[in-house]
Amino acid sequence: MTSCHHGHARYENNLHHAIRVMNTQAEIRVMEIDFIHVGDDFVSSHDYSTENIENGASLGEWVEEVVIRRDKILWLNLKSHVDPIAMMCVCCDMRFKFDCRHLFKVLATLCNKTKRRLQDKIWLSCQDKEVRDSLVRFNTRLKGSLKWNIVTDIPFVNNYACKYLNDWLPVSAYAWIYSYVVSYFLEYDFTDVSTGFTDLVVCIDHSFFPCDSTLIKFIEESSIPPGATILLYTYERTHPPIRIMGYNIIMQYDYTTAQRRRRPLPQICDNKIHSL
Repeated sequence: MTSCHHGHARYENNLHHAIRVMNTQAEIRVMEIDFIHVGDDFVSSHDYSTENIENGASLGEWVEEVVIRRDKILWLNLKSHVDPIAMMCVCCDMRFKFDCRHLFKVLATLCNKTKRRLQDKIWLSCQDKEVRDSLVRFNTRLKGSLKWNIVTDIPFVNNYACKYLNDWLPVSAYAWIYSYVVSYFLEYDFTDVSTGFTDLVVCIDHSFFPCDSTLIKFIEESSIPPGATILLYTYERTHPPIRIMGYNIIMQYDYTTAQRRRRPLPQICDNKIHSL
């Protein structure tokens, strides 16, 4: 069982090409797709550029193809702004604020339309902590089986700042910032029942960690409870599966020959951060 990163990696968030991938890769269980809020609907796109929106498809179309026809999990990676870096800038255009209330209305409408309990097949996440907190607040107002599975996707978007500063800071300063961020998530309460989890799912960007052993050590020392599902993203398909005792690990891959990986952090992997 694996996860697919944005459908076809050469045509990200494009439904037609994602269908081709699903039809040829039977091992895919989770399909991660970016969604933005456009008008009264939610469209598959990483950002608000006209070209990407035109190449996207509606949430209802994705639910039909991924969940209804193929019985897979659709992971909605919600994007609240144009770009993760822009989210950290005071000049960021706030017109694109994500409407969580409307998302839950659209999801409820899809449940009624399909006559299916979609809560079992849809994950919601956002690395913008403010939007994620809003999702949690709306979810806690729902009763029992009506709650949606809001997963924890880490690190949060502002934590990537130290990653982007990697080329500009001395190794010692960068290592200190990285250590501070990792410490924050080591103390993060993944077991807080107020979030309304139906199943505890944690999604982790492996590229934030300098090497696999550091990532594994982080998971083992965190408060992620045994039995939780941990999705690790995004790897090339040649990367061997990671196994951690007591956890259900799902590996996410780019399903194409194109390699669009985040830059690793080799210069501080072994001697500076490996001991965290």
